[in-house]
Amino acid sequence: MSLQSGIQFPENNNGQVSTTQTGREIFSAAVGSSAHELSVSILKAHKWRKHYMTHIPKMVEVASRSETEAEAVAERGLKACYGQFQFIRNGKKYRVQQAMEKFASNLFFTAEIQGKAPREAFIQVNHKRKDLQGTSLRHQIGAWIEAGIIEAEHGYDVLSIVDDESSRNLVGKTFILLGAGSEVGPLKTLLSLGARVIAIARAKPDNWKRLIAMAQETAGSLVIPCKHNPDNMNHEQIANVAGADLLTQAPEIAYWLNEFQGPMTLGSYAYLDGAKHVQVVMAMDAIAQYLMVRRNDIALSYLLTPSDVYSIPKSIAKHGRNRFQNQSLQGLIKRFTYRLSAGHLYAPSIGEDIKDDKGRRLAILDNLVNQQGPNYVLAKHIQRWRAISSSKHNIKVSCNVAPASSTESVISNQFFAAAIWGSESFGVEVFSPDTVNTLMTMQMLSDLKQDAPQKRGEALFVSGANHGGAWRIGYCFRSLLVPSLIVGFAKRFSLGQQLKERLRLKKAQVSLS
Repeated sequence: MSLQSGIQFPENNNGQVSTTQTGREIFSAAVGSSAHELSVSILKAHKWRKHYMTHIPKMVEVASRSETEAEAVAERGLKACYGQFQFIRNGKKYRVQQAMEKFASNLFFTAEIQGKAPREAFIQVNHKRKDLQGTSLRHQIGAWIEAGIIEAEHGYDVLSIVDDESSRNLVGKTFILLGAGSEVGPLKTLLSLGARVIAIARAKPDNWKRLIAMAQETAGSLVIPCKHNPDNMNHEQIANVAGADLLTQAPEIAYWLNEFQGPMTLGSYAYLDGAKHVQVVMAMDAIAQYLMVRRNDIALSYLLTPSDVYSIPKSIAKHGRNRFQNQSLQGLIKRFTYRLSAGHLYAPSIGEDIKDDKGRRLAILDNLVNQQGPNYVLAKHIQRWRAISSSKHNIKVSCNVAPASSTESVISNQFFAAAIWGSESFGVEVFSPDTVNTLMTMQMLSDLKQDAPQKRGEALFVSGANHGGAWRIGYCFRSLLVPSLIVGFAKRFSLGQQLKERLRLKKAQVSLS
C-alpha cells in the first residue's frame, strides 16, 4: 500500500497509525518536568479518547502557575509535535522541518485581482438581520458586555478600531490567510478596508470564482497562487489554475510566501474534519516557523474555540459561579438534575481558585465537549502553544476566542444545528459567520496596533475573548448538550409548524381571491 503524501501522523511500533497515541505522547511531553506525575498519567492513559477530558484541565492548570511555566509547556509541546509528525513525498518519509527545507522551491505563479470599489468609510456589523454602525453598534456592544456575551476589553477594542479612521485604512497592509475561504475568517472585512490579501486555499475553481468576485467588489486586492502562468488569463481561467494544498505543498507555499515584501500578518484559519484538522494545523505551523526563521516582520493571528479549557480571572469565575448558584426555582431544578444525573447534566464549568506566581487569583474553566474529540483539542493547543511561544519572543500575536457560529458545516448537521440553537436558551448567543468575521477582524487589528507589551502565557487568550457567553453561564458545554438538543429540536419543530401554518393561510387567501 502506497503512503499518503504530505504531513501525516507517524506510525507506531506496530506499523499502524494511531492518532490517539500520538496526541497522548505530545501532551505528556508538553507537561514534562512541570508536573511529572501528570505527564506519566497522560502517557499511561490507555483510553485517551475518554481520559483526555480530565487531563487537559490539569495541564492548563499547570501552565497557569506562571508565564514561564506556560512558555515551557508550549515549547515542549511544539518540540514534541515536530518530533512526531512526518512529511511524506514520493514514498519517502522526512521530518517536517527537514521537508520544509528540502522541498522549498519555486512552484507557484502569482495572479493579483485588484478590487474596483472605494474603501469602506465605516464599519458595519450585520447582526440578526440588522446593519449596526455608529450609535446602534455601540448600544449592541454595551448590551453584549452587560449580558456577559463578550468580555468588556473585546468590546472596547472593537470600538477603538471603529472610531479610528487611520486604523481602518489597510491600504498598503499585507495579510496572508491560510485557509482563506474560512466562513469566519477575516478575508471579506480585510478586503473591504483596502488590504492586500495573499490567499491560500485548495484548488477548487468554484471557490476561487467566489473569492475573485468578492475581491472585485472591494477596495482591496487578492493575491493568488497558480499552478500555471496566469498572464493574459481572464478571471475564470485564473480560478481554474488557482490553489495550493497546505497538507502536501507546505514547503512550496512557504517558499512562495517568503518572496513577498513585508511586513505581513499570517493568519491560520484552515479547518478540516477529524485527524486531518491536526495535520493541516501542523502544516500551517510549519509555514509560520519557516517564515519566522527567515524574517522579523511577521505577526501571527489565530481564532480559538470557546469549547476548550482556559485560565480565567477571578472576576469572570465569580460571575459564572453566581449563575450556577442561582437560587431561583429554575436554578434549583438544574442543581437537583445535576445531582440526579451524577454530574452529567448542568455541571459547573468553573473549578477551584488557583494562584499564579504573582499572587493573582485565577480559575480553570472547562468547556470541553467530548463529541469534538482529542484531535480537535490537540489542533487548537498547537496554535495556543505557538501563540504563547511567539509572544515570549516578542512576535506580535492576535489569538482570541471566537463565539459559536452558524457556519454551513454546523447547520448542515441536524444534531449540531439543534444543539447550537438550543444553547441560546441557556445564555449562549450564536453569531452569524459575517458577524464573527467583522468583530474578530476588528479585534485582530486592535491587537496588531498595540504599542504596549502584549500579554504572555495563558493570559494571552483572555482580554479579547468573544465567547458568546460560554465563559459566564456557569455550566460546562458538554453538560448542556442533551438539554440543548431537546430545546433545539423543539424549536425546530415549532418553527416548522409555524411555517406550515403560514403556508396554509397563504394558500387559503389565494383560493379565496
